Amino acid sequence: MIKLNLSLADATWRQQFKKQGNTLQWQDTLPNTHKNDTDFKTLWDDWLKAAKDLNPETKVAEEAAKWHLNDLPKHKLPRARQEISQATRKAKRLTDSWNLLENSKKLKTANDALRRLKRAIYGDENNSAGTIENGKAFKGGPGASRDATCRQSLSDNKATSIAAVMLCLCTKGNTATQVAKPCTDFSSVSTEWDANGNNGPTVFANLIKTCPEPTAAPLHAQTILQMVTAIKASFNLQDTSAYLGAFETTNCDGAQNKGVCVGYTDIANTQTQKLDTIPCLRQLRELAADLETTISTENKQHAITEKLNEIKSDAQELHTNLYQTLVEANAATNQATVTSTKPSAQKQECNLHKSNKTTCENAGKCEWEGATQTDDPCEVDESNFTQKTTTGTGYEVETTQISNFKKKDDCKSTDCKLEGESCKDFIFIVNNKISLIVASPAGFVARQHFKVFCSIL
Repeated sequence: MIKLNLSLADATWRQQFKKQGNTLQWQDTLPNTHKNDTDFKTLWDDWLKAAKDLNPETKVAEEAAKWHLNDLPKHKLPRARQEISQATRKAKRLTDSWNLLENSKKLKTANDALRRLKRAIYGDENNSAGTIENGKAFKGGPGASRDATCRQSLSDNKATSIAAVMLCLCTKGNTATQVAKPCTDFSSVSTEWDANGNNGPTVFANLIKTCPEPTAAPLHAQTILQMVTAIKASFNLQDTSAYLGAFETTNCDGAQNKGVCVGYTDIANTQTQKLDTIPCLRQLRELAADLETTISTENKQHAITEKLNEIKSDAQELHTNLYQTLVEANAATNQATVTSTKPSAQKQECNLHKSNKTTCENAGKCEWEGATQTDDPCEVDESNFTQKTTTGTGYEVETTQISNFKKKDDCKSTDCKLEGESCKDFIFIVNNKISLIVASPAGFVARQHFKVFCSIL
């Protein structure tokens, strides 16, 4: 729209985007002469870019031709410029709103959401193989024992990712009293918790094989929130600690008869709101919120895009609309020309009978007004000569045409009557309910333009 707007401007107006006295250098900054002009401040950068795109000058005609506006008559250009100028400003406001919405989104693409999901699961947003790195899955790396890794205060607990939580809950213990198979039957014997947690990637690879095969499905904010709610509902809240897993007794450190858990030693049973601050759960909740906001934002952007498409469509139809008014105006002018020639024929016919009352009256369209049988005038009989002129409004009005002649001897037409020695020029006598400007050719054209322009606005 900016390029089209510029292509319809005068060549001299486009020259202001070049430095004065140097047509080879661009005026990259807004000139001081336009510092207080709102349009120039808003559109200067866009106009400048369009001016560069339309250089050399031959590209100006090419751009206008793309929109079928290169062959407009000169008297149509002002209207085209006005229409495109208004459309450009509207499109600029809509585009700026669209860009503001785009910049507000925390998730620009589906891959952005996927990376955020991987961060919550693996502790690594770039994870692509489904494996883990100990230093990323566990906060600061795993501790020397399961208890040191999986049961700490909220700020010190190392199981910050979902992968780390799964390892804390499902790996075999590394002491004689540890539970052998806490939550699943591994396909490999290499499932023990290493003293230093160094076999985490290997154990996780075996663990993940026991998970049900997932079914591909769109990821919705509501789905994520349902997962978070289900996990929070699984916590066993004790007086001073919160445990996720198979709690049997205090500590839940993986030893026989104590259960296998991830424990948060500073979340009491009255502090359930703290569960939302567990790193992986917080990341999932934030992802769900951003997904929901993104969907809402994209719906607003879609509505803006529809309006921009309407503006583009109107611009594409502008050529047709402008030419339609031209065709209608020409048709109206031609009709007025045809009707205006009729009185002259009647005038000439009445003029033939100006010296004989009998032949004048027998003509049928003339009226004898002389004092004797042979003196004039012989004039058009208004009661016999009436024609219709179309105003273009859908209504028909009757207009009486009166011919007055220059010479006394000219009144012989059957449609004329002479009035003494004087002769008036032809005029329209319009029904008193309709203005003369509407019935005249110029007024007719103006009314037609007005109707079409009103339909565009």
